[in-house]
Amino acid sequence: PTSYSANLAGDGLRQDWGPSAFDRRHIFTIAYVYSPKGFRSDNMAANAVLGLLTRNFTISGQTELYSGLYTSFNVSGRDINGDSSSTNDRPILSNASAPITMVGVDGSYIGGVSGTYYDYAAYNASPSTARVRTVVSPGAVHFLVPKASVGALLVSQEVGRNSYLNPGQQYWNLALEKAFPTHFRHMERGQFLFRVEAQQIGNHNNITYYTNNVTQVGTTAFQDPSNAREPNNQHLRLWAKYQF
Repeated sequence: PTSYSANLAGDGLRQDWGPSAFDRRHIFTIAYVYSPKGFRSDNMAANAVLGLLTRNFTISGQTELYSGLYTSFNVSGRDINGDSSSTNDRPILSNASAPITMVGVDGSYIGGVSGTYYDYAAYNASPSTARVRTVVSPGAVHFLVPKASVGALLVSQEVGRNSYLNPGQQYWNLALEKAFPTHFRHMERGQFLFRVEAQQIGNHNNITYYTNNVTQVGTTAFQDPSNAREPNNQHLRLWAKYQF
């Protein structure tokens, strides 16, 4: 098995020319620290309250915005180009204007008539005891999953390698720190520091990448966010120390 399709024509490698799996087109990162001076008052009591509420604060954070990674649509488990490998095949691109959930599968794979295409999503979504086989026109679907004898002839029409741009990712980390100066003997510059840090403060649902196996279209496994979601979501940390 290889990670490339089996197009052995003179310009066959062109089929596998596409973005790298590590291609990040856009990355934006900003880090910031802000320490407001706060307010003061000539009144001792008011000044103490203002000191508690407005002075000795530090706000800091980091925001990172990434465009998505590229992955390939595939038909893992089906050998549609006849190279005796079911791990390196990609579906045939038929109608680019149709939704990606519109997939036509050759009847030989699902107990239908060989050479006739059926709605793969409807078939997968139906109960295993009462499969639905709905005939579709090849030109009405986005992808085709042909039988090997046909797929070998259509390999030049395979969807491009790493042609699917996955959703972008964003990370919002924020920290708030409060200092309480002390006036202990011989420690005039000492202070208590209390800090709260929030990683992924918005708990944004970052998606890494979809595997996009079109043989799973019509099921929850096709573009399932739970399988592609990053495990590192919102975290909160509290800490305190004395500095002198």
